[in-house]
Amino acid sequence: MVRMAREPVIWRFRSIYKTIIRFVRNTSAGNLEWNNTLASTAQQWSNNCVFEHSNGTLGPYGENIAAGTGTYNISTALGDWAAESGDYDPSNPQYSHFTQMIWKATTQLGCAVQSCNGIFPSSYRVGFVFSAYFFLQDAQFYVCEYYPQGNVIGEFS
Repeated sequence: MVRMAREPVIWRFRSIYKTIIRFVRNTSAGNLEWNNTLASTAQQWSNNCVFEHSNGTLGPYGENIAAGTGTYNISTALGDWAAESGDYDPSNPQYSHFTQMIWKATTQLGCAVQSCNGIFPSSYRVGFVFSAYFFLQDAQFYVCEYYPQGNVIGEFS
């Protein structure tokens, strides 16, 4: 069973989504609807507790992932993806979590979360001044699947 309730996630996503649209006035992003199949697919991937993208192994879906410890939640994850809007340049668009969120052709969304211990790869520890405790404690691993997928080469919209 998917551990993320439908309505709160959609409400939070729509709230952040509206904020994103204000930042990117040139976009004509469509409306997103919740999809239980995508949510189940997201849960399937998050259950693996591997902090990397599925790279299409789950189906022809777009995907955003995020993880964090402590008070990190779905709003924080969505906010992190939305924060990439600051790097968005309509004259030279680059693909990102943000562009998947606003992709015009994407109409369906499903998200899930899993509590994972030790999810952060050792490469994340290099250069950080965090204690080992940070990397070893449980993290919330968020996965959102999108359909149709965005960030398609040659179809930037």
